[in-house]
Amino acid sequence: MEKICKTSGYLELQPFRILIVDDDIYELEAICSALEPEPYQLLKASSGQRALELVAIHRPELVLCDVYLTDSSGLDICRRIKQDYPTTLIIFISGSKAEMDKVLALEMGGEDYITKPLPLRELRSRIRVVLRHLLKPMPPVNAATVSASLCFGALRIDVEGCQAYLANRLLPLTRKEFELLLMLAQEPGKVFNRQYILNRIWAHDMNVGDRIVDNHISNLRQKIESCGEAPYFIETVRGFGYRFRQPLA
Repeated sequence: MEKICKTSGYLELQPFRILIVDDDIYELEAICSALEPEPYQLLKASSGQRALELVAIHRPELVLCDVYLTDSSGLDICRRIKQDYPTTLIIFISGSKAEMDKVLALEMGGEDYITKPLPLRELRSRIRVVLRHLLKPMPPVNAATVSASLCFGALRIDVEGCQAYLANRLLPLTRKEFELLLMLAQEPGKVFNRQYILNRIWAHDMNVGDRIVDNHISNLRQKIESCGEAPYFIETVRGFGYRFRQPLA
């Protein structure tokens, strides 16, 4: 069962499209009912294949996806969505409380990971937080030093557009990776410890640990280095954390 169900009352204010993917029909209906008072246009899919079809047709801003689907892995479905539509936001839902499952989902670009049974009021709140980033870019660490773009040699960070370019090539960064890069680059040379990074980048999900920071730093470095001839921008300061190293002129 899948359909578009428009919410009543507030749709004209901000018609964000949300795709809900779950092969449990009762869960699917419960989530849709919980979100109906909100200003969203809801799409529903009970299979991974149908989810991909709806994404291609409707380009939802957010996908709320179960990790374990009957016909496929929710992680694989969302990986394919991110490949074609990298700006699509993803919240994973799962019955698994295992830390490794959560870490893997967040590493793959998920904005959040919520365990079942779903706390529906909390779900609405978390969705609002995630969608808030579509309305404006992340607040700068130091507004006085930020312009429309930050440039470091071949690296250009478009603050307003929430995108980064290396040698005029767009870097395929997730939202968290972009926020992490921006935070470091706004204060070159400053060392940020892991707890500060967690508090700033994952402020609304304090159940994640230090490892998520290290993994995102690693992914960010790999994406920058994959563009070839890239300077060494992000430096590990052993025992302290990470800092952005401005390349020599």
